[in-house]
Amino acid sequence: MIVSRAGTPLIYRVYGDRGPFLIGCNGVGVSTVFFEPLAERLADGYRMILWDYPGHGRSGDPEDPRIDIETLTDDLASVMDAAGAAQAVLIGHSLGTQVSLEFYRRWPERVLGLVPTHGTYGRSVSSFFKLPALGVPVTLLVRRLLSGGYRALPPLIEPLAVGSILGRAALDHVARASGLIGRDAPDLTEYFGHLVRVDLRVFASLLAASQRHDASAQLSGIAVPTLVVGGTRDFFVPIGVARRFARAVPGAELMELDRATHAGLFEQLGVYEARLRKFLTQRVFLGAVPA
Repeated sequence: MIVSRAGTPLIYRVYGDRGPFLIGCNGVGVSTVFFEPLAERLADGYRMILWDYPGHGRSGDPEDPRIDIETLTDDLASVMDAAGAAQAVLIGHSLGTQVSLEFYRRWPERVLGLVPTHGTYGRSVSSFFKLPALGVPVTLLVRRLLSGGYRALPPLIEPLAVGSILGRAALDHVARASGLIGRDAPDLTEYFGHLVRVDLRVFASLLAASQRHDASAQLSGIAVPTLVVGGTRDFFVPIGVARRFARAVPGAELMELDRATHAGLFEQLGVYEARLRKFLTQRVFLGAVPA
């Protein structure tokens, strides 16, 4: 545990005890659950840092819930410093992609490579469901609805997330039937348990921040190896966004996960891991992973 520059307790964990550093940056409202299986597999030759944002997972609640992309970028720098990672490959899932891009803009010398996964380069809500015209009004509406709240799940739903097996199964069924996750995805019971404690005010603030943040102008200047990952059934970040992203970054590679949703890195772990390892050895570390 460390204390952020804003005074918030932040929890991080390093998987692996040798090799170069990788760091996973989560999506909004998500703990490290999507990255943990990957980190365990990569611990044979890498040190992967996973951490929880303020108001998420095991990290503390911020004194001021109005946090943004810049706040998380400062927090990422603090976590890397504490873990002894002078440089790292940044793997951003969803909102974590924007955090990674902002970190690269501020400290490019600390970034060895970028792996934006199911994420966009800016104004994220505009891409939801392929309806860009609704991005701003939807963000404003959702922020207004959530900003007065506290925990992510209301009392009537919370027992389902942390209580009976039947209740958790019902939430899991709804998530799969809605297309939020794939029907063949692993169990997400741990995720629902985490969702109970997410501060809605933090969630609303980050949602609005993700719509304000736009790194599109910096893409042509990215000078580190980049692997863009998208899912063909991701309705939060449609595959067209990933394709435009990859075209805009010089030398970037694109991996399309067939039939993957917004949780593709979790659903198709084996495919994702294999492609990531190839990218790391052939593009970032040029054939040999240093000890």
